[in-house]
Amino acid sequence: MYKTLRLSAPYLALLLSTAWAPAQTSSYDNDRRQVDGLRRLAAQDLPPAQALRVSLELAGYYIDFSQLDSVQIYLDEGFRLNELVKDSIQGFFLTAYQTEIFLYSTLYEQGIQTAMKGLQQAEQLNDKEMIANQYNLLGLLYAEMSQFQQAIGFFELSLSHLPPQSSHDNLTRRYHLLSNLAQCYEKLNDIPTAIRYNLSSLREAKREKRFRGMSIACWSLGNIYYTQGDYHQAKAYYQQSLRHSESIRDVDVGILVYPRLFHVYEKLKDHAAARKHLQQGVALAEREIWRIKPNSQKEFYTEIIRIYQQLGDYRNIVAYQQKLDNISQEITRQENKQRLVVLNAFYANEKRMVQMAAQTKEHEIQLQQQRAFLRYAAVFALLAVAASGAVYYAFRQKQRLKSWQLRQQIAELEQRQEMAALRAMVEGEEQERMRIARELHDGLTGLLSAARHQVESAFRRLPETDTLVTSPATELLDRACGEVRRISHNLMPYALQRHGLATALQEYCANVQQSGLLTIDYQQMGWHERLSPPLELWLYRIVQELINNALRHAKAMHALVQLSRHAYNIQITVEDDGRGFDSRKLAAKSGTGLKSIESRVKYMNGSLSVNSDSRGTSFHIEISLLHELNT
Repeated sequence: MYKTLRLSAPYLALLLSTAWAPAQTSSYDNDRRQVDGLRRLAAQDLPPAQALRVSLELAGYYIDFSQLDSVQIYLDEGFRLNELVKDSIQGFFLTAYQTEIFLYSTLYEQGIQTAMKGLQQAEQLNDKEMIANQYNLLGLLYAEMSQFQQAIGFFELSLSHLPPQSSHDNLTRRYHLLSNLAQCYEKLNDIPTAIRYNLSSLREAKREKRFRGMSIACWSLGNIYYTQGDYHQAKAYYQQSLRHSESIRDVDVGILVYPRLFHVYEKLKDHAAARKHLQQGVALAEREIWRIKPNSQKEFYTEIIRIYQQLGDYRNIVAYQQKLDNISQEITRQENKQRLVVLNAFYANEKRMVQMAAQTKEHEIQLQQQRAFLRYAAVFALLAVAASGAVYYAFRQKQRLKSWQLRQQIAELEQRQEMAALRAMVEGEEQERMRIARELHDGLTGLLSAARHQVESAFRRLPETDTLVTSPATELLDRACGEVRRISHNLMPYALQRHGLATALQEYCANVQQSGLLTIDYQQMGWHERLSPPLELWLYRIVQELINNALRHAKAMHALVQLSRHAYNIQITVEDDGRGFDSRKLAAKSGTGLKSIESRVKYMNGSLSVNSDSRGTSFHIEISLLHELNT
């Protein structure tokens, strides 16, 4: 019945098959024309039921285009219209769409909350296929959080509820679930089970003539066999994947097969075929770049850079590194923008629902007051004034209590919205740091190392090489490599991942002191156990930002970093002897990173105190561990 209501996963389809069935043909131009037609239709004054249908269809198409902020706009309109229409089936689809938006926006907590709401809706409708769909979405959410055992449990629940015959073309299919299970087992390194589920997914996709499903299953099998060193099997499945994707002009999958085939043919010593597939992949990317989703572009460019590094083609490395940088920046910018749009819209909708509930409750209270007054007036005529007054007073008190409770709910929603937006912003910053660190470490360091070898090779070919020339040149390149590694490690502290907060901070302070820029006295007390990775990372960034401020702005010569842990809290003190500032104007100092520190401390429900004068500045941070221990 909702034939055109479809969701296809941008990017995630290559990791985990989506909950929704994509179109069988890659009709990008046709989809654009349909979108334009639907937008013109939406601009008309339509009846609510028809307008709701149009909003849902537009949301589906914009998901295909990875424009999640546009999707959220039409979902908000759909939720508004369904308050008038009150269609339980379309209400389910709205919730399912919203869940998928949270999935793509990496807002997993909100996604799980919304998926559970959709599951309740599906159970009320007693629709097995809808129930299966929600279990699949829950599995996808947990898989994206790397909780693969929990994900497997939800995927199996989805399989158990999925009826033999589908009544909704746009919901979960059996081959989706089998593919999802295969991906989870591959992540758990259970290769035989992963292969079995992938083969089952391939059979189901063939039975249903779902070419994208066939292409993804073959792609996954090719990756497994390549990892296992069975290059002939890998080649066979990659070629099948390519044929299936080409049959429907599915560029997003096809574009990623060519680099893999290059590696396979290189392993098989067929260098001519390897170069041929590399050229075909590059030509396809250049020709169809406007149809390739940003994440597929990013993955393709990353793989192409690795190939050109292997071939020693430094000109193409530089060219594609620039393309990778551009698309990575655009992806990060769009993701941060979209996450904030999605969060704000979601909480605004929740707030609106609470306010509507408040209005409804107030109306009910008024009706109750009227009925109670009439009842008491008829029965107790002589006591009408007194009795009605007492009843009215009681109901007024009840009304005030309910209104206060609803106001509290609204305030809590606003606070949740603020904290969620803050978390989205900070996580976006962290993702960008990690991206830059990886690209510095993997890209620029490799280029500098290659340049060093070329310089050495060139000088060796010259007669009577002057070491006074070669040594400084190679020395400079070595120093450049070291500096790039240092910057990369600061952006993505590997010591933090391996050894924890205390060791990472000790190493960071030692590195700063070794640079000669600042003398740091590092002290730690009571530190025996690790914290959760997010909390450790946020505390590390706070100290790092404070030390950077001491160097850049305070012009300090000496600093103290003190880290202490007690039973239920953490205390961090950072002091410097630099020029101080008016601590009362802390919030106005947007250029020093202090706002970011305040935001991080606020999110962790901690406290920050600042004392600053001409003799230096002291920051004291206290974070409670009670929540950490309870979770």
